[in-house]
Amino acid sequence: DLQSNRTESEFLTDLSEINKIIKQLGYKGLEYKFYKIKDFDTSEKYRYYFDSTWPSDNIYEEVHNLPAYRDWRKKNEREISGTN
Repeated sequence: DLQSNRTESEFLTDLSEINKIIKQLGYKGLEYKFYKIKDFDTSEKYRYYFDSTWPSDNIYEEVHNLPAYRDWRKKNEREISGTN
């Protein structure tokens, strides 16, 4: 589920931003995807999940260790925790 201090719109903006960064770095076809259960579902928890698929552990590590990814991650950790 989403963190209590994050809106769906904010989360989608974050995913869009990191997907754009990953693509600009030359990793086309790799992206995070966001899923939401149907509105008629009455579940109060686990209404969302996000997913990604990587061709290998090495590519996953490579992307997540790139300076642009780490900078994005740092920025979002500050926004989520509220410590700008």
